[in-house]
Amino acid sequence: MILVKSGECPQVSIIIITFNSEDTIDKCMSSVFKVDYPRDKYEVIVVDAGSTDRTLEIVKKFPVDKLIVEEGALRGKARNIGVREARGEIVAMVDSDLSSVDNDWLSRAVREFDDPYVALVRGADLVLLPSENMSFFQRAIYFMSVAPSRMLLRKEDWNGK
Repeated sequence: MILVKSGECPQVSIIIITFNSEDTIDKCMSSVFKVDYPRDKYEVIVVDAGSTDRTLEIVKKFPVDKLIVEEGALRGKARNIGVREARGEIVAMVDSDLSSVDNDWLSRAVREFDDPYVALVRGADLVLLPSENMSFFQRAIYFMSVAPSRMLLRKEDWNGK
């Protein structure tokens, strides 16, 4: 059981998925390492799909706990790799283009797991509206494909236990 209210901070694994993200990864990593959560209570795992730009060079400037390069790994496979390597009881999935302005996003999200009925917590997303020239079907596919840029869940739930 996760007990944040009692003052216990659960171990969290932050998984960042990257591919040719040199334009955004520095801000993302800076945001992750500025959270107001005890550093000994979270790990950062970066799963890269084989970037050919400066993404890995930039990532290596930060004290990541694990850097995994898996050529051609799509988002789902990369997330599965990250979760498999995660030690935390809560897993936070973060997209490489996320740069949060608030330092308390992780502690606020983790606190929600005090409720045993909470299975997943999502962060706010910036959704760019599709072009007016898209058909209804194209718009529906666009909105169905928008994935959360920040979500947290219990590792045991990801693994189906």
